[in-house]
Amino acid sequence: MKESMIQGVSDVFLPVSDLDRSIEWYSTMLGLNLRFKDDENKSAGMNTGNDIGLCLVQVKNHKPLAFPENDFLTEITFNFRTSEIDRLHETLKANGVETTDIYDSLDSTFRCFTFEDCDGNKLNAVSA
Repeated sequence: MKESMIQGVSDVFLPVSDLDRSIEWYSTMLGLNLRFKDDENKSAGMNTGNDIGLCLVQVKNHKPLAFPENDFLTEITFNFRTSEIDRLHETLKANGVETTDIYDSLDSTFRCFTFEDCDGNKLNAVSA
């Protein structure tokens, strides 16, 4: 196999309708810390607890991310990893966030659930 020239993923970019509202939502609901905010370019970086950052980008005419129909039956573009999946699930539900029930992964190696952010973007949490 050929040696990869890639050492990992540095950031995931997520479109949002209102930058300040999204910063507040990700801070309050998921406990992410603000790494930077760029008012001129309407973007912000959030720490996710590892080397991969979440970059929120305010867009015009926001539409929630929609993953195309597929045989894998996924609707999400990335997972948040957590060692407290039950607590996170209950916290989100208690704060009115739409979530699925917690379920086992296809290979039963982890537990997960899907939820929506304040813009209706579908995201997933998986147990660490």
